[in-house]
Amino acid sequence: AQTSNTNLEEAKKAIAESNAIYFQSFVKNDPSIFIERYAEDACIMAPFAPQQCGYANAAKFFREAYDHYGLRNGKFITTSVY
Repeated sequence: AQTSNTNLEEAKKAIAESNAIYFQSFVKNDPSIFIERYAEDACIMAPFAPQQCGYANAAKFFREAYDHYGLRNGKFITTSVY
């Protein structure tokens, strides 16, 4: 049980660190940081929007969020880790 708890805590820490890096892309207006958070075949599934897959669409999503919606910073709140 202790190993399981240790692994879970390590996973939570890694998720928090990754999430902090994610929003630095918007602080710095650097889409490369944003894109590097995703695998090549990942899909962004934003609410009320069509699924956007691949690096080109991740870049497009970043530009929309930054240029049209004014996203400059943010914070993810992780509610559960399994």
